[in-house]
Amino acid sequence: MGGRRETTADGQLDDNDPTPLAGVVENFGAACEESRQILAAHSLEHVVDSAVAGGPVNARWIGWHMVQEYARHNGHADLLRESIDGAVGE
Repeated sequence: MGGRRETTADGQLDDNDPTPLAGVVENFGAACEESRQILAAHSLEHVVDSAVAGGPVNARWIGWHMVQEYARHNGHADLLRESIDGAVGE
């Protein structure tokens, strides 16, 4: 997998990533598969420390957090698409 992205002097992610789209899609698929394998090896009540949550959380919380985050990104993509083609969804 690709590792951490570099940041610019002002702390923003460097958007000059040379990874082609096919590589990005491949990395995403590999990350999803890795997550599936980890979850399959643990119960939903398995607890780990989370820097995001600031303390211990269970796998159920992580799954719910990931669904929320994924939905947010889909919403952002939809807003970009609407600004390009002008079509509005229901």
